This record gives sequence, C-alpha cells and structure tokens, in this order.
Amino acid sequence: FKDISLVPNYNFVRIFNNKFKTWNSLKKNNISQPELIPLDKINRKTTFPIIFKPIFGRGSKDIFLINNFKEYKYINNVKDLNKKKYICQQFIKGTEYSVQMVSDVKGKLKYVVPVKIIEKKGITIEAKVTKNNKIINFCKQFHKKYSPENIYNIQLLINKEGIYCIEVNPRVSTTHILTLNQNIDPIKIFIQKNYLKDNDFKLLLLHLKRFHESYIKYT
Repeated sequence: FKDISLVPNYNFVRIFNNKFKTWNSLKKNNISQPELIPLDKINRKTTFPIIFKPIFGRGSKDIFLINNFKEYKYINNVKDLNKKKYICQQFIKGTEYSVQMVSDVKGKLKYVVPVKIIEKKGITIEAKVTKNNKIINFCKQFHKKYSPENIYNIQLLINKEGIYCIEVNPRVSTTHILTLNQNIDPIKIFIQKNYLKDNDFKLLLLHLKRFHESYIKYT
C-alpha cells in the first residue's frame, strides 16, 4: 500500500507558496490578476488603495491595505515593506470566492467547489457553496494550464469587470470541509481508479458558519 499525499506536485507547490513567483506564473499563463506595483514606484501620484502581501505567508497575516501615501509612509517605517519580504498589488473590490479543486493522481480534474465568502477574519467565518458557472469555467481553464494532481485551492475576486485570481493555495484549505460534505472522498479518488466518473458530480449548496475554533455548523 503506497503512501498517500494529498498535495500537488513539488513544482506547483514551489511556485504558489511564493507570492512573487505566483504573480509571474499567472502573468505568463495569461490568467487575470491584480496588477503588480513596483515598490520603488510608490509615491504621492500612486493610485490608492494598494495592498501589500508577504511573499511567504498564510491566513491573512501581515497583509496591509493602504489607502493613501501618508499611511504607506507610516506602515513602511514600522514594518519595512521591502521587496525581499512583500509584493504590492492593485486593490480590487469584489466578491471573494474560495474554490476547492480536486484532481486525481494524473492531474485530471474531478470536481470544482466554488465557495462564496460571506465573512472572513484571517480564516473563513461564514461561506456558502454557490454554483457560479463563470467561476467554475475560470478554474477549469486555470487547471488546464498547470494540471496539478490532488487537492488545492484558488481564491478569486469577481466584479462587473471580470474575475481575478488573488491567491493559489497548494494545499487543503480551511473551507475544505465543504468539499468533504459533498459526499466525495479524496482518499478514494487517490487510490481508486474509477471512483468518480466524468459528469458524476452533483454540487450540494451547503452553508458553513464557524462560531469559534471548536464548532463548525453546515447546512
């Protein structure tokens, strides 16, 4: 019995654990995302708001939304927002989705679960599964570019202008419980060749509420 690893391949993890490599890879593959703002170009003429993200980070820790140049100068003095630690991007307003992606060991996509975020504080507090075909198609196109195996997560923003990829998490995400409760077993996908046939998947529109760390409710 072989070892089971539910993460994608090494190269996929290497790219998407690094926010700067993520931006370069998405740009190379023509995947829509917020514009990168060179740190040495930020001045009083910069269009604010802008958002700083640590190159290596998770759980929304040390992410800064900066509304004007005065705020930027203050936070930069406190945190030293240098290019070795952070990237800076255009801030885009929109509805956030955390999309659960599961493929088999050969990288064939088995199902996509779009989760609309209602409330978030570092981790998702409230969310619901939503059958949004635009989101689903965007994620299918993303998967065709990389074909990673096993489980990963795409975070998107959608507004009237379009869909933007803001994060790719090469791991099981905190909202993966909504995937498990779709009656799909990722372990069986890994070890059973024909566990889930094409077009078998029926999306259950579940609703998640996390009241505190030890209690999660879904309906």
